[in-house]
Amino acid sequence: MVVLLTSFIVGTFIYMGQVGKRETALKEAAKTVAPPDNPAIENTNPDAEHRYGDPNAKVIISVFGDYQCPYTIRGVDYLKTVVMQYNSGVAFIYHHFPLESIHANARYAAQAAEAASLQGKFWPMSSLIFAGQDVWSGQNHETLATTFEGYAETLGLDINKYKQDIAAANVRTKIDKDISQARERGLNGTPSVFLNGEAVDLEIVYDSEAFNKLIGAKLE
Repeated sequence: MVVLLTSFIVGTFIYMGQVGKRETALKEAAKTVAPPDNPAIENTNPDAEHRYGDPNAKVIISVFGDYQCPYTIRGVDYLKTVVMQYNSGVAFIYHHFPLESIHANARYAAQAAEAASLQGKFWPMSSLIFAGQDVWSGQNHETLATTFEGYAETLGLDINKYKQDIAAANVRTKIDKDISQARERGLNGTPSVFLNGEAVDLEIVYDSEAFNKLIGAKLE
């Protein structure tokens, strides 16, 4: 009886600790959601591209990313700052390229972002997913689903619609199309960056002077 009671108490503490960690992660991740006046463009069309910046941009920075890749987080954050340096003429577009062979939860994360996109919340959901990467990366499918449903609730999404959309054929197709584009370009890592369709080495991308020089030339 003592052993059973001890096991119950220990198990309860572990469970409550997990719940506490999840709640803390949600609160911290929610802080990263950009304000309403940010340059993110939302479109609930299932075939729409995910654009950040000028909707009529002359210069398009395309990035193929993986939500479970820490380098993609750095790349997306950096490219947002690049775009915001320009009042107009520049935008970046996010494409999914989950590296499933090494990142088991990356595709499900992409599905979650696409499901949120159908309710006009692609960029806020992406921010939550990236911010919570350390929390959900090692989770099993059941726990992962619960974590992302928590993100959806944080954003005020219709949770029933979200649950339907995350497994919908059009969501899977959208991700598959991005993956096909990545493979056609011979990509094997993330993030991979293109400037008006031309591949740009990451060393140049992260050299702000060199990268802005390339952008400036395209704006002329």
